[in-house]
Amino acid sequence: FNIMLEDIKAYLPKEKIWDVFLEVQIGTEVFEVRVGNQRNKYAYTAETSALIHLNNDFYRLTPYFTTDFNNISLYFTAITLTDSISMKLKGKNKIILTGLDRGYVFEEGMASVVLKDDMIVGMLSQTSENEVEILLSKDIKKRDFKNIVKLN
Repeated sequence: FNIMLEDIKAYLPKEKIWDVFLEVQIGTEVFEVRVGNQRNKYAYTAETSALIHLNNDFYRLTPYFTTDFNNISLYFTAITLTDSISMKLKGKNKIILTGLDRGYVFEEGMASVVLKDDMIVGMLSQTSENEVEILLSKDIKKRDFKNIVKLN
């Protein structure tokens, strides 16, 4: 199934936890069933999340499964990058991103680093469950690294 985040963005941060339902239509009859019913009994722990960049805001989307796999829930919340991810410059052309409280899944591919006076393109790749690297197309100075305005 597909969900267009752009269409439901306004509702996601308000509700935060979304349960998965299965809807089946046979002729004119429609059946709706919640997948599992044990969410309230499950204490959530930090798990791997997807980092979503949508309209200049960042969000964390985390799927949760109860220990008996009876329930599927999705947790969606707005985040601030500096509170969730650390950035370190490795050498002169590589930025390492590490999740502070959990692992993050990033979409691999082209990335851009926006500085105060420049924009550098690079290639983003997942190196481990909790670490991502951006290999930049040109060198960056340490003083400029401290002035990163935006990551795309």
